[in-house]
Amino acid sequence: MQIKKKAVGFAVAAALMAGVGAVATAGTASAAGTYDCGDGYTIDGTGYYTYGFSYTLTKVPSYNGWSWDNAEAQCLLDSVGYNLSVDGWYGYNTKNAVADFQRRHGLYPDGYLGPKTWPVLRAFAH
Repeated sequence: MQIKKKAVGFAVAAALMAGVGAVATAGTASAAGTYDCGDGYTIDGTGYYTYGFSYTLTKVPSYNGWSWDNAEAQCLLDSVGYNLSVDGWYGYNTKNAVADFQRRHGLYPDGYLGPKTWPVLRAFAH
């Protein structure tokens, strides 16, 4: 019985690594596909919100690049009303959503997250 459980576990792990399956989570995802934001939570003692992909308040994602910070930003933006595909790529739609969020909150609307935008986005997320 123990051997069968291990074999099934290896098969599931191999399938996840190969990108098989509909949706990945922060704990099982790779750079391919879309991710489930889950419920999110407030970071103790800070009042900032996270979905567990990244806890940064300063990192500036690069345009047309993939990162966990980008997936976090997309989840946060979705929570405040932007309908983005949470894929971890900081492309045209993510940049435009960030610029719109910045404009609506009195920040310079350059479309890039950084030390002035992350804290505001996290504070408004839910």
